[in-house]
Amino acid sequence: MKNSLLLVGIILVAGLTRLVPHPANFTPITAMALASGAYFGRKSLGVLAPVAALFISDLIIGVYPGMFLNYLTMILIALIGSEYCRNLRVKEIVGSTVLGSVLFFSISNFGVWYFSNLYEKDFSGLISCYINAIPFFGNTLAGDLTYSTVIFLAAHFATSHMKVKAS
Repeated sequence: MKNSLLLVGIILVAGLTRLVPHPANFTPITAMALASGAYFGRKSLGVLAPVAALFISDLIIGVYPGMFLNYLTMILIALIGSEYCRNLRVKEIVGSTVLGSVLFFSISNFGVWYFSNLYEKDFSGLISCYINAIPFFGNTLAGDLTYSTVIFLAAHFATSHMKVKAS
């Protein structure tokens, strides 16, 4: 129970970092979803924690058209974390982080194209949306890799330390 509360705290703190000034798209969203999926024993809690953190921060930042797509993406990324990051191997965590970054980029920019008036609603408009978003992908990937490292190390240290103390 203590591990779960600690992990929920880590996930919520990560979600709240969206509220402090940061470079565009350099956020802990993918990392918190992966770690949540990896560390929580029940998939329902692994999915709920990052969605709740995202929702709370969205309430403060503001709602936006198509935001449900970001929640869907968090669910998918948490499920990836529960499947591929549970063994806490660096290779799987890095691969899952990159996959999560690509998923988030693909799905969120589809939402921008579909729900905004910035692009024509045809294939050319969709491609333009993705091309215009490419410069932001570097920050997305850098943020995801940075925060995955920090969150997985913090969660691993905290849960390992608690196990040692409990024995």
